[in-house]
Order: sequence, then C-alpha cells, then structure tokens
Amino acid sequence: MEWGVLPTYIDDPKLQADRRRNMINVRSERILEDKKSYWYRLCKQRCLIPVSGTFEHRAVKGWKKKVPYFIGAEGRELFYLPDLY
Repeated sequence: MEWGVLPTYIDDPKLQADRRRNMINVRSERILEDKKSYWYRLCKQRCLIPVSGTFEHRAVKGWKKKVPYFIGAEGRELFYLPDLY
C-alpha cells in the first residue's frame, strides 16, 4: 500500500506515481509556493461551503438505480463542508 500527494495535473498514472515518489524529499519552502502543488491548494485555496445537507446513494439489491439518502446535522439548519478551489 502506498500513500502520498497525488498530482492532479498529470493524467498518466505512471508519471503520477513517479512524481508522487519524488515529492517526498521536496523542500518545504518550494512546495508551499509552487502553484501546481496540492499543498499550495491546501494552504491558499480552501473554503467552507454552507449546506443544509448532502446526499449519499446506496445500491439496493434488485433495483437498477441507487437510492439517495439525505444526510443532515440533527438540530442544525446549516453546517459547513470543507472544499478546495
């Protein structure tokens, strides 16, 4: 099993794996200011989205379509979901 930053700007899976392995030894000063880096987005391009709830879809045996279930916070009209832009 592997873990690491997945560079979303590279489409080829083999190149993604190579780049991910190389990002382990990157200097922090450079990676935080590199606008192509996932870490840059974590630090500079984050936001909160106010929602009343979200839907999860569950497959039901014998049904062709998945069934949507609404999930909300009990006792709250709104809550926030983190996001990157």
